[in-house]
Amino acid sequence: MNSNIEIIHATWEKRNLGKDVTEIIVPIHPDLAELKNCILNLDTELIYVKVHHSNIEAIKFLEKLDFEYCENLFTIKKRLRFFKMHTVFENALSNLYSKPVNNIDLENIFYELDKNMFNSDRIALDPNFGQNFSNLRYKNWLNDMYNLKDEYQINIIKNKYHKPIGFYTNQYKGKIAYAPLGGVFSDHQNKGLSHSIIYFPLIDALNNNCKVLKTQISGNNVPVFNIYSSVFGFEITENYVVLKKFV
Repeated sequence: MNSNIEIIHATWEKRNLGKDVTEIIVPIHPDLAELKNCILNLDTELIYVKVHHSNIEAIKFLEKLDFEYCENLFTIKKRLRFFKMHTVFENALSNLYSKPVNNIDLENIFYELDKNMFNSDRIALDPNFGQNFSNLRYKNWLNDMYNLKDEYQINIIKNKYHKPIGFYTNQYKGKIAYAPLGGVFSDHQNKGLSHSIIYFPLIDALNNNCKVLKTQISGNNVPVFNIYSSVFGFEITENYVVLKKFV
């Protein structure tokens, strides 16, 4: 088997989706025969495959194997020595602050998730699953991060009246910070506060002497993607097409 084909047995998805899930990450130039053999020999119920966006041959090959398109998944990064917040947004965020979550804050986040805070991910948009599965998946993910406090940071963002308006997460590995998740609560959406869930992770990364902040974002979430790129100057480092197949 091509050693560059990465197979991930996503055991955590069983509690989220009720199915055995396997993820495959395909190199830029895969051996398609080996890829097919890999897929046929998997003992699983659902397969997600990530293929480099420029590999049209592999994408078409997978479609012939009855894989369906889910989303484009972008890895983006910001080199922090180039970080400078525009004065307009800095002033708009000056009345906000962040702090580590406690149990009550976490329950507030779960409550907001049940209002369908995240509705553009591949699970929410999948007719086989839908929004409730997506919400559960995010709750489980956040709960895992909360129980691994030495590894992950979850912060609540509040306004000057100490009302929560959103949250974000960070993880630090050497000089690289990862911001896997963040969202604005329903009562504060469409008020220009989405910048806060990007701004505060950047500030925390700088305070932790990181050189780069990275995150992943779905191409389905165009408004937030535009904020990352146009306001904060994030650059795309990877662009994968994600396909799925129920076995």
